[in-house]
Amino acid sequence: MDLLIDIGNTRIKWALCDGRQLRNGDALGHCMDDAAIAAMLDRIDGSPDRIVAANVAGEAFGERVRAAVRERWNLSICFAAAQPRAGTVRNGYEDFRQLGVDRWLAIIAAAHRFSGPVCIVDAGTAMTVDVVAAGGTHLGGYIMPGLDLMRRSLGDETGDLRRLAGESWPAGQLEPGHGTAEAIAAGLLASACGLIERCVDTLRGGDSDPAPELVLTGGDAERLMPFLDVAAHHRPELV
Repeated sequence: MDLLIDIGNTRIKWALCDGRQLRNGDALGHCMDDAAIAAMLDRIDGSPDRIVAANVAGEAFGERVRAAVRERWNLSICFAAAQPRAGTVRNGYEDFRQLGVDRWLAIIAAAHRFSGPVCIVDAGTAMTVDVVAAGGTHLGGYIMPGLDLMRRSLGDETGDLRRLAGESWPAGQLEPGHGTAEAIAAGLLASACGLIERCVDTLRGGDSDPAPELVLTGGDAERLMPFLDVAAHHRPELV
């Protein structure tokens, strides 16, 4: 039984893998806190045979996860890393090591699941959008702040908007807002959706070419999907 761990900037996610099936998946916010690591380990039934992890939360936090796992089960963690290629999937970065491991794993998963061109969106603390051609060539990507990070930056860097910090925010809309909170929510959604739809447009070929697939993962995926003009596949466990 493999234990798979995805250490993000905000949350730590995990699942057990028996063959090709995932089970007992869960997630929690970590705040770079050892208590979150202990809470994760306490929720895992049994002892895994192997542990594989992806980490974008920094080397120090990854080492603390490694130490806790060694103390609990006397096992080492195999940390995934970006490579020049994986099977038919080819890394599109000039320096392949600069591509985030979460993006690399999501690209591999989506490219193997869909044979044609695919656009992969990981809508988390940061939102990443990657473009993969039919056949598995990664054409590059985009990175922007996620919805909550953009919203917080407006409050941090724009003095007059700090007064809205305690207000509840509207669920979201793409139409122009009729109040400051509504206008901000609409602006954040429109910017994120516009980038995603641009990504899909870059993959559109002629009428005889396969239509590009759009795959969304990450904590904000469900917030974005209702506002997109293109159909999308929601894959929360893509990484």
